[in-house]
Amino acid sequence: MVLAFVLKRGHFPFSGLFIVLSMGVLATGSLIHGLHILFAQKDNLYLRIVGSLCSLLVTTGSLALIFKFQHWPGGGLLTKMTIVPILVTTLFILITLPGSGFINWKKSQKQILTVKILFPWSFLLIYMALRILLPIPVQQRIFERDVTIQEPFYMFPYEVVIKEGMEENQEVGE
Repeated sequence: MVLAFVLKRGHFPFSGLFIVLSMGVLATGSLIHGLHILFAQKDNLYLRIVGSLCSLLVTTGSLALIFKFQHWPGGGLLTKMTIVPILVTTLFILITLPGSGFINWKKSQKQILTVKILFPWSFLLIYMALRILLPIPVQQRIFERDVTIQEPFYMFPYEVVIKEGMEENQEVGE
């Protein structure tokens, strides 16, 4: 996924396809995992609710990022709509996790929380926090590339001065 973002930043061929595939796999796997947690975790209600909610938000966040990176219609709106629920849910998890009896959970339940929920969650949270907290010029330098300005070898455009005796429409080689 990180490789896909680097390729997209450099505008390499097929980088959009790599982003769609990697983020699509993340969204699909997160949705399947959320449904699995919802129906399989009968003994831990907190993990069941938080796990399915986080997986649903990772799915929608991944789809929003696909739309945003591919510059498809609605990408900016989807990203903005998922930022607030992700931040609110993060605060909810940070506040309620200590009171959920996390210390007494089984090892498999702790692995589900850390590996399958918090890793994809932290990826989306870091990305969206960077998009919100960084100043706009810094965001543009990191996430966007202006391909209209290309100055190889520090060769800046210059203005041609026409002096007396030179014709404006004179072609090269005549």
